[in-house]
Amino acid sequence: MIDLHIHTNFSDGTYSPEKVVAMAKEKGIDIIAITDHDEMCGCENAINEAHKIGGIDVLAGIEITTEVKKGEIHIVGVGLDCNNSDIKKYIEKSKLDRMGRFDSIVQNLKYLNMDIEDELEIIKKNVGINMPTRHHIAIAMKNAGYVETVKEAFDRFLSIGGKAYVPLVHIGQGKAIELIKNAGGVAILAHPCNVYGDVNKIVHQLKDSGLDAIEAFHPSMNTGDTKNALSLAKQLGLFVSAGSDFHGENKKERTLGCSYVKCEELESMEEFLLKKYC
Repeated sequence: MIDLHIHTNFSDGTYSPEKVVAMAKEKGIDIIAITDHDEMCGCENAINEAHKIGGIDVLAGIEITTEVKKGEIHIVGVGLDCNNSDIKKYIEKSKLDRMGRFDSIVQNLKYLNMDIEDELEIIKKNVGINMPTRHHIAIAMKNAGYVETVKEAFDRFLSIGGKAYVPLVHIGQGKAIELIKNAGGVAILAHPCNVYGDVNKIVHQLKDSGLDAIEAFHPSMNTGDTKNALSLAKQLGLFVSAGSDFHGENKKERTLGCSYVKCEELESMEEFLLKKYC
């Protein structure tokens, strides 16, 4: 059993890497990947915990947000070398960019007479945030009474076109795949159902750029989405991945291992990962 798309409190999840590993072992998952947004600092903690408790393998990973004309494409990397110099440089730049964006959004909300700094401090203390995100801003807005739900915060203020939105410049898909593969990892297209435009055309282009796998099993994928992803994988010789996109308390419906189904495609992926990394 595998789950190759998991977030911790090193990005917008709520649980520590150690807690996630323990929970995954309890679920009977054999291999997990810690894939925080543009961040890998939690990977070493998770790997050390896995060595300590035994019975589970952990792959160092990352979820890289990439630029497209409309929307974003997320590329997950698993099996990376945490000490690769290029990936470390990318992460450091991404941190600076994200912090700058975060501060700008908070300032924009102040201009709209919404001060959330006290609520953010409470969230940071309770969750142990390492890299604050828009999701944390949305929770703070809800807690302060400015919106009723996290979704409302994004719809009205934090998403593209929102009153407090600040864009973030991302790298291209080819560069993301190159970074992942040069760091020894496997590049996976995350939740293809969320890709804007012609998914089939985009997957073919990503394959030409070195894409290794497609996430055919994800909580946001319906039966048709999964069927199409499996078909693309077969056509292009891609591995098939499953990811819960676990965020802990932030997305309670996404439980560890929830996207896994027993099938030949995922068994092949697990066998490949065991031989290559475990």
